[in-house]
Amino acid sequence: MQYRLYRPRELDDLSARLAALVEAGELPEALVSDIMVIVDELLSNLLKYGGGSFLNIELQRENETIELLCRDDGSPFNPLKNERPNLDLPIEQREIGGLGIELILTLTARQHYWREREYNRLLLTLPIPQ
Repeated sequence: MQYRLYRPRELDDLSARLAALVEAGELPEALVSDIMVIVDELLSNLLKYGGGSFLNIELQRENETIELLCRDDGSPFNPLKNERPNLDLPIEQREIGGLGIELILTLTARQHYWREREYNRLLLTLPIPQ
């Protein structure tokens, strides 16, 4: 499945498309909320900070995993090299930001970033629950 988002309100349409994949037996229902959280975080960061205009996603099943390839036209940004927040600090002492990326890292088993021409590409692998 491929889908391009330009605005957060298009997340509802993406959710409907994922539900159709679940109904067709192509996507485990347990991963829908994880995928929605990931795409919402990436789209929000892109539109707020990245200067991009779209987020393209591709979902593909590979054996016991789902690969989520995200491509955007924002400024070069490798979220995997972003400084990780110190979650051991009390909340009032933590710096703002970085929790969305941390959440994505928690929800995925593997991550790979590369820049190709004018696009950021982030390949995320989600294990299929057994």
